[in-house]
Amino acid sequence: MQIAFSFKLTALLALIGAAQALHYCAYTNTISCSGDSFCCDDGGAECCGPWPTAWGWSAQFENLPAGTQGQGYTGSACVDFNFVVFGPGTQCHKSGGGTRVTHINWFHSPTGKRSNNETETQDRECATPSSFQYEDDHGVQHVIKISSKEEVEIIGKHALEKNYAALSTFPKCEISFQV
Repeated sequence: MQIAFSFKLTALLALIGAAQALHYCAYTNTISCSGDSFCCDDGGAECCGPWPTAWGWSAQFENLPAGTQGQGYTGSACVDFNFVVFGPGTQCHKSGGGTRVTHINWFHSPTGKRSNNETETQDRECATPSSFQYEDDHGVQHVIKISSKEEVEIIGKHALEKNYAALSTFPKCEISFQV
């Protein structure tokens, strides 16, 4: 009886963790996970990206559950493996100016890394980042919603130009995340 209960409890905890959505972001900063970022929010095993060339020098995964990992990739999808970080907790990967990542994802470790199934990954379109976080010239933090792949490039261009008036025209996210 004790073994059956323990197994059921373990299975229940795994399901609770699997249903959890996670917030993870790609930054312009090479030495810390701070500044402007393109972010993704999903329940795991989704390839998210790409973003403009200025982003992807560091990546942060907020509140990774135990038994999960966040990964970064170069290239056109979640295929060319670059780094891995492990939960639990918030984890930041910094490139130090080395190689930037074009895509990131997270998942429960027992499922294996995404690039183990390259055919599936290459045939699937990656998810578009769901939000963009930035601080305006008055030091106010903003989180805006991204609705399409085309908006990713437009938002990136406005951010690099520090065109905060243009960025303010995008819909705000109701939930703000720590930048």
